This record gives sequence, C-alpha cells and structure tokens, in this order.
Amino acid sequence: MIPSSATREYLANEILTGVTGMNVSVKESAHYPYIGVGGIVIRETANTLHILNNETKTIVPKVGQEFKVTIGDWVVIIDGKRIQGTPAARMKKGIRRWR
Repeated sequence: MIPSSATREYLANEILTGVTGMNVSVKESAHYPYIGVGGIVIRETANTLHILNNETKTIVPKVGQEFKVTIGDWVVIIDGKRIQGTPAARMKKGIRRWR
C-alpha cells in the first residue's frame, strides 16, 4: 500500500525529529557484522545509533547502513546518510529535503 502524501509527510517528520525510542534494524550494510542487528534505539549521535536488544547494546554507524524503521503500522527503509547528523541539525535543514 502506498501511503498518502499526508502520511509520507508524517513519517518523514517522525524520522526527522529523531529515531530514539523507535524499533530499528539494519537491513543492508557495508560491514557484514551489522546486518540483522535490531532493537530499540536508546541514543542517537550525529554519526551513530545505539541499539539495545536483549540487554546487549550495539553501536552502529549511520553511514554505510540501510535501516528498517518501524513507525506504528508502517515500515520505512532509509539510507543511513539521510539521517546523518543530530536531530536538531536535521530539523534546521527542513523537511523539503526528505521528499
């Protein structure tokens, strides 16, 4: 199902404001050991995501990864380059760059 433009804007805005607390997994990676790593994002820095899964914390770089992010009933695939930087820095760039 293709989301409406309002839904796409909502999903982009959710990711734009930060992925902390979201369920994320690494779908594809330039580094084999990161493929399949998933869980809840407990911290986001400019260049990394700290993912907690079963009491194990894994620090995954954003660049070189393709993430599967679950937001409600929607699953969004996003390139790590698109979320590089802090949420505050992404907010300054604006949502137009996400469409």
